[in-house]
Amino acid sequence: MAPVIQRVEPYLKFLMPDVEPILDSELQLCGIRRQGVEEPFEELSIGTREQLAIITRLAFADLLHEQGQPVVLVLDDALVYADDGRFGNMQLILRKAAQRYQILLLTCRERDYLTLGAPIFRLADCREVRAAEAVV
Repeated sequence: MAPVIQRVEPYLKFLMPDVEPILDSELQLCGIRRQGVEEPFEELSIGTREQLAIITRLAFADLLHEQGQPVVLVLDDALVYADDGRFGNMQLILRKAAQRYQILLLTCRERDYLTLGAPIFRLADCREVRAAEAVV
């Protein structure tokens, strides 16, 4: 886990500059230290836990990418609990990561991601194309 933790730290410092991860003896994230106060993972807000989970996935993706492995990261309704400030920072993180590997973001909140400039594919549109192809 040490290589993954090394890749998590820059994301964490950008997202939450005042936060230090607390790892257990098996290098698993068990909480954070903020302004000298330790907070167990279970007591963190849902939004903070969600963001920590995403940056951990990004760290694994970075590690695989650096080893020459193909990477596709799929996020399903990610960041629904993020406050506006962290949401903007996470968008920036995702935009930068998308320059290295493919990220598929499934969401019912399309308007939140319009500014990323990424192509948008709607499942309803895919069904219509498939139905049209079946008629031909």
